[in-house]
Amino acid sequence: MIRTSMFSKSSQQLLRSVFQKSKIKPNVQNWIGFHQSRALSGIGDRESMEFDVLIVGGGVAGLSASIRLKQMCEQNEKDINICIVEKGSEIGAHILSGNVFDPRAMNELFPEMDWKEELKSVQDSIATPVTNDQFLILSEDKSYEIPNFLLPKQLHNEGNYVISLGQVCRWLGTVAEEMGVEIYPGFAADEVLYDDSDSVIGIATKDVGIGKVRSIIVSISLNKNSSF
Repeated sequence: MIRTSMFSKSSQQLLRSVFQKSKIKPNVQNWIGFHQSRALSGIGDRESMEFDVLIVGGGVAGLSASIRLKQMCEQNEKDINICIVEKGSEIGAHILSGNVFDPRAMNELFPEMDWKEELKSVQDSIATPVTNDQFLILSEDKSYEIPNFLLPKQLHNEGNYVISLGQVCRWLGTVAEEMGVEIYPGFAADEVLYDDSDSVIGIATKDVGIGKVRSIIVSISLNKNSSF
């Protein structure tokens, strides 16, 4: 069971600033639940662990969210406990995609790091630059190429990279752990828990225990080509 400690005022202000600066509002439409319960109740005698923030999902979105929170902690000389639960047996186990990766968010997350070299060094995985785009319409016996200048902007891949998303996740996992994020693979979130006022207080993990939290980030990558 994963339990969170009570937020200090400084931790509350820090977390609010994350959403304000990123222009993300804490609602379901943005796939992020950000809730602070007034009381923790109804969890019985089950064993628990305490964290300030629980991130459900160890994909690119969840790992980068944990890293960004830790970066903001360092910038504000504060600290919060962050935990990631991942249903896969290890980080990257359920990320099977090879994809065309837009590096903009990665460059913003690591402005002073050559993440491509780090990925190669840690995971022996190469980010290959896209050199050419071809968009073909296939028939039974022919193909018809659409000129690139007729394609919408989101189908142009100049500056993007062909990568293994699973390897990227494994590398982000090592970065997050080095920054103090606790990652628990093999823990599937089974249901969301609420208190008497219908505020979210945590998650129940499948067949393992209960996670009680003060904040929950349900992470889903939404951008094109499975990048974040």
